[in-house]
Amino acid sequence: MIKGTIYYDESSRGRSHIGKQGRWVGEKTEHGKRVRMRSSDYNKVLKWVTGNTRDCNRVPLIGLTGYSIDVERKEVFSKWGMMKGHRRIGENGTEYLITTKEKKFVTSFNRLAYAAIHNIDVRQMPSDLYVKYIDGEYVLMCRDEILRENNNNRRIRNRREILSILEKRMLETGILQRYYITGNAAEIVEYSTKTCFKSILYHVLKNRSCGLQRATDIVLEATEKFLQRTLKENTPPMTISGTIRSLCCKVVADDSRRREYNDNIITN
Repeated sequence: MIKGTIYYDESSRGRSHIGKQGRWVGEKTEHGKRVRMRSSDYNKVLKWVTGNTRDCNRVPLIGLTGYSIDVERKEVFSKWGMMKGHRRIGENGTEYLITTKEKKFVTSFNRLAYAAIHNIDVRQMPSDLYVKYIDGEYVLMCRDEILRENNNNRRIRNRREILSILEKRMLETGILQRYYITGNAAEIVEYSTKTCFKSILYHVLKNRSCGLQRATDIVLEATEKFLQRTLKENTPPMTISGTIRSLCCKVVADDSRRREYNDNIITN
């Protein structure tokens, strides 16, 4: 349902004064004020008047015939419709395959957005320049700046990981010390069965090709063996989560030997 009016304007306002050139004009009321949109494309005016402004936000890419981009919605279009981008492993940016008469090439969405905003051909941008989205803007950065920033982030991440490992070891060391001094096993049971259960389960799922139920059974059996060795057999462990992870490997190995033994009995 049309919310405004559309008419054909034959005036030359805003165009060359050599001769009259007609354009379609759409009118509608927004916030009590009358606003207009002029374009030679009737469908574009119709979509603007009816409220469907999706295609009105598309900006053509300079030098790439038939290609356009919607920077706000982060969408790229060819003459066949919206394109599907793909991501490289280990990278956050989305890349698109662009086909021209000369050749095919792959470029990132950030480079296309920068080229569309600044009205330049993306192919004219040097390959050693990167475009990064920072605080709502697409910024050009040199290769050295990107490598320096990635190295700094990697150092910070490694330090955080090491710090979390040390904090975990200190926590487990304190639990074991209190158990050896007082003989009260409540804290060590609570930690091994609840606190570190999810992290060990994730470790098993990540390193073993098994489902969630099978991984849960492995961790439960390994935790049971850990508590039996620690509390009943009086075998003092140095760590809690590390010992349970090693027992998970032992559970998997025992199951493999058991299945192999049963298969040999059935075969013979």
